[in-house]
Amino acid sequence: MKHPEWALKYKTKGTELRLIRGTYYLYEVSSKWNPHKKRAQKITGRLLGKITPEGFIQSPKYALAQKPIHSVIVKEYGATHFLQQLASDVVVALKDSFPSLWREIFIISCMRLLYQSPMKNIDFHFQHSYLSTVYPDVSVTDKKISSLLRVIGEGRQKISEFLKKYIDNSRNDYMIIDATHLLSYSEEMEIAKPGYNHQQEFASKVNLLFIYSSTLNIPVYYRCVAGNIREVKAFKLTLQDSGIKDAVVIADKGFYSEENVAQLESEQLQYIIPLRRSSTLIDYSPFEKSNKQGFQGYFKFNNRYIWYYSYPINRRMIHLYLDENLRSKEEHDYLRRIETHPERHTISEFHSISARFGTLAILTNITHATSEQIYTNYKSRNSIEIMIDAMKNVLKADSSYMRNQTALEGWMFITFIALQLYYRIYRLLSERQLLSKFSPQDLLMRLREINKVRINDSWHTSEITSKTKKTYREIEYTYYVNQAELRFKNFMNSMEEFLHRGQYPSLTILMEGMLNYLMQKEREIYLKNNPQEHANGNYRRSLVAHFGELHLRIPRVRISNTFRPALLPARWRRFNKDYEEFLLACLVNGYSKARIEKLCKSLGIPYSEDALVILEEFIEEKLDYLRNRPLPEEMFSVFIDAYHTELREEGKMQSISIFVSTGIDLKGYTEPLKKWTRSISRG
Repeated sequence: MKHPEWALKYKTKGTELRLIRGTYYLYEVSSKWNPHKKRAQKITGRLLGKITPEGFIQSPKYALAQKPIHSVIVKEYGATHFLQQLASDVVVALKDSFPSLWREIFIISCMRLLYQSPMKNIDFHFQHSYLSTVYPDVSVTDKKISSLLRVIGEGRQKISEFLKKYIDNSRNDYMIIDATHLLSYSEEMEIAKPGYNHQQEFASKVNLLFIYSSTLNIPVYYRCVAGNIREVKAFKLTLQDSGIKDAVVIADKGFYSEENVAQLESEQLQYIIPLRRSSTLIDYSPFEKSNKQGFQGYFKFNNRYIWYYSYPINRRMIHLYLDENLRSKEEHDYLRRIETHPERHTISEFHSISARFGTLAILTNITHATSEQIYTNYKSRNSIEIMIDAMKNVLKADSSYMRNQTALEGWMFITFIALQLYYRIYRLLSERQLLSKFSPQDLLMRLREINKVRINDSWHTSEITSKTKKTYREIEYTYYVNQAELRFKNFMNSMEEFLHRGQYPSLTILMEGMLNYLMQKEREIYLKNNPQEHANGNYRRSLVAHFGELHLRIPRVRISNTFRPALLPARWRRFNKDYEEFLLACLVNGYSKARIEKLCKSLGIPYSEDALVILEEFIEEKLDYLRNRPLPEEMFSVFIDAYHTELREEGKMQSISIFVSTGIDLKGYTEPLKKWTRSISRG
C-alpha cells in the first residue's frame, strides 16, 4: 500500500509508518539477529506520535521522555496509602474526636507501625513518605511530638470518646485479661511504681489493661493504671470507664487464689481461671475409668477432639478437659526425660502423675455456659497474648521513656492506633488464609516497594513487578492494580444484594432497621428491670411481609428464656394484615401514642409504657430526620420505592403512598436517604 507524501515525509531511518483505523502512526523500529531463525528480526519500539495532513503530533509519553529532567524526588507511597484505605473509618473517627490533631496522630501511628520508629526519627520517615506531600503543613519533629503527646494525654476524655466508637454492647464477646506491664525509666511519673514483673525483675512499671473483641479480633479499649494497683480492682474500673456492660475476665494459671476469686465475685465480674494441675479442687477420677465412660461428652476444636467433664463447687463450676493429642505428646516427653535424666525422673513418678497429662481444668462462675463455650473462650486468650506480643515486639513498645503521665497517655494512644492498624492487616491475611505466606510486617515491607516519583513537576507511581501484583490480588487489594475495578465490584455486589430484597427493597431495609433498633431497645429495658440478666448477642430470623422479606437480629439474654421482643408477632413466618398495618402506620408517623397503644392491645403486643415511649421517640426523631434531611451532594446511585397501601384512621380507610429512597455509593455502602408519604382521603 502506497502511503501519501504528507505521511512519508516524517518516515526516517529507524521508524515505521502504520495505518490503524484510518490514522497514521509513527513507531520506532530496530532489528536484532535471531539465532533460531538465522536472520535479522524486526523489533517494534515505542510510539513516537501520529501523523495528520496538518503535521506530526508527538506522543505525550515520548514528549515527556524527550524533556530534560531537572529534578527527581522519590517517596514511599504503597504502605501508607494502603493504611489510609484500610483504616479510612479510623481517620474519620480521629477527625471527629481530635479535629485539630488527627493528621499528626495518624501519621505518627503509621510511622510507628512501618518502622518501629522512636520519636526522634518520625520526621525523617515522614519526609520520605508521600504523606508529606498530601499533608505539607504537618510538622512531626521530636519537639512537636513531645508537646503533642502531652496535649493528647491531657484529654483522656477525648481518648475514651474515640475508643467507645468501636464498642457495641449488643456484641457479647468482650474479654479482659490480667494486666501486662510497661517499664518506666522516669523518676517523675507518679503512676509508675516499683515492683516485680513476670521475669522476677525489680523495676518501676505501669500496668496496662486491654479489652479485646474475639469476634472483631482487635483490641477495642485500653487503660493505664498504677503499677501497684491490684488487678481485680483495675478490672472493674476499666469496664466502668469503657461503658462495656458485659465482659469476661480470662486469667492465667498463676492468677488463682481464693482471695482473688472472692474479690472478682464481690465486684460482680465474670471470670474464667485455669487451675494448676496440682490443685486440690480438681477431681481426676473420671480419667481413671476405661473407655472414656467417666466423661460427659466431647467436642471438636481446631480439628482435635476434646473430652470434657464438669461439676459444681461452691456456686461455681469446674470444667475438666482431656486432649488426647496433647496427652500423647506429654507422655512421650516425660518418658524421654526418664531416659535422659534418670536422676530427676522415675517411672513410679510417671505412674503417679500420668492421669494429669493432656488435661486442663478451668474454674468459672459462668454457670449457664457449656463446657465447649468455656473452653473456646479460654483459648481466645491466645489471641490477646499475640496482640500483646505484637505491641511489645513488633511496635517496640515494652519500654517507655515518657517523663510524665500525660505524655505516657498520649504515647500509649499512638501505640494503640498503630496496634489497631496491625490487627486489621492480621485479620485481612487471616480471612484470605495467607498467614502461612505473609506476616503483617512482610506485607508492609512489600508495599513499601511502591514509590511515588516526581519527575520535574509531575508525580508518577513507580512500576511494580508481576510478583507484587500477584500479592495484591491475593489480598484483593487492587488500588495499584485496578482501583476502579475493585470499586465497581463492591458496588455491583451491593447492588445485587439490594435488588434481591424483593419488589420494595428500600422500604424493606428501612422497616428492617426500625424493627432491629426497637428490639435492641426492648432488651435494654428488660436488662434494666432484671439486673441479674446479661445480654447474650443476637440470633437471625427472617420474617415475610407483603413488601419484602425482613432479615432480623433478634436480641437474647444469657440466663433465662423468658425474654422475647414483644414487638415481634407470634412465631409466624408471615405478618398478618393488622400487624403489617401497625408497622406501616409507625413508619409513616400517622398514629398518635394513644392510637399505637390501642393497636398494640388489639394485636396482643404486650408493650410496656417504657417501650411505647421509645417507639414514640423513634417515630419523632429517627423517622422525622429521614423525612426532613437534605439529600447528600454526592451519591453514585439512588433508588426510590413507591409502596401503595391503605391505612385506617378514625374509622376511615385512607390511601397512602410511602416513598423511600436508598443510596449506594461506589464503595458499596447502602443507606436509607429519605422517607416521605402522600395520602388521598376516601369516603
